[in-house]
Amino acid sequence: VGYDENGTPDEDRRDTFFYTFNAAKQLTSLKSGSNGAAISLGWDGRNNLLVPTHTQEMSDERITTSFEHGYDNNINPYSFNGLGFLLTALNLGQVEMPDQLLSANNVLSYKQTIKREMLDNGQVVGEPAYEYTTIARSITLGEKGLPATIELKEKRTNPSGSEENQTRNYKFKYSIMKQ
Repeated sequence: VGYDENGTPDEDRRDTFFYTFNAAKQLTSLKSGSNGAAISLGWDGRNNLLVPTHTQEMSDERITTSFEHGYDNNINPYSFNGLGFLLTALNLGQVEMPDQLLSANNVLSYKQTIKREMLDNGQVVGEPAYEYTTIARSITLGEKGLPATIELKEKRTNPSGSEENQTRNYKFKYSIMKQ
């Protein structure tokens, strides 16, 4: 729990997540803290996560974030028995992103576009600034169809047009025990 300067609990800083599910037991929204804005989630016809475009408006800025996902046709091993949701709830997003953990198929590409607009009395002032993050995934499946390696190639473009490229490689080793 976070506290304000008077020592009372600050609901905006509460370290609590609220999840909403549909009848098919798919996650449809999540929000942080009791006063945070909920982020809506959608699903395609193959049970893959789609994050719809969302806009957040503050007194002097409007931020619009849009997403594009590309999926393969292979079965995502994290989609079985709630494993992906458990890992997401445990906040292990630094290893994988929620689209990989929650979708029925493996995510091969991901693009996030952030559009920032400065506002003056609710009116857009100047040109919008754009930031892009593009991630390409290469997944090698190993024994029993589980990911053996995942390579993430990430490219970030900031509003000035400069780029930052990064490649991360993950190798996985599994131990399967029967009880």
